[in-house]
Amino acid sequence: MNRDEKNHLTKEKIVNAALKEFSESNYFNVSVDSICKSASISKGIIYHYFKSKDELYLYCVKICINSLCRHLLDNSTNHIDAESSFNNYMNIRNDFFTNNQNYRNIFFEAILRSPNHLKDSINDIKQKLNKINMDYYCNLVNALELRDNITKEDALDYFMMLEGSFNSYFQLKKYESFDELIKEHEIILKKMINSMLFGIVIRR
Repeated sequence: MNRDEKNHLTKEKIVNAALKEFSESNYFNVSVDSICKSASISKGIIYHYFKSKDELYLYCVKICINSLCRHLLDNSTNHIDAESSFNNYMNIRNDFFTNNQNYRNIFFEAILRSPNHLKDSINDIKQKLNKINMDYYCNLVNALELRDNITKEDALDYFMMLEGSFNSYFQLKKYESFDELIKEHEIILKKMINSMLFGIVIRR
């Protein structure tokens, strides 16, 4: 095994341990020491690859979000009608979180419970996902016949306003468990976007 391969395996070991720790607890309760213990490596080795816990956490968040992006792009398909297409998109998203519990927990903590000093960095990481969601929404809107007083620009503005306020609403709510918060977030998100989309179109 050459040096590059050894470095890759060591970094992968650190990241897998960090993913496990951050998914089972949260940013504030995880320490570099706990990651060291989980990976059975020294603190010095972690700091050789990552400058700080923040850098390692953001690396894990990026892995989760990029994995979700790939899943959405690889599995999205066109349907005969916009409503079926929307439901399929939400089901694809739900399947990802169901099959990737570790990624799910880290993703939602980053979105709904992110440390204040990391919010800007997390928003930067989210840009790819934001674009995928916006592109998909634009395609749905383009396929719909809107009411006379609703333009496509209006519909896109509504989506951006929803995106800007929806997660903030859940950031302020108190829940007995994080699982309960995630479940309600996804249920209400689907209902709100469904109502926004299909409450502004002409029904035949």
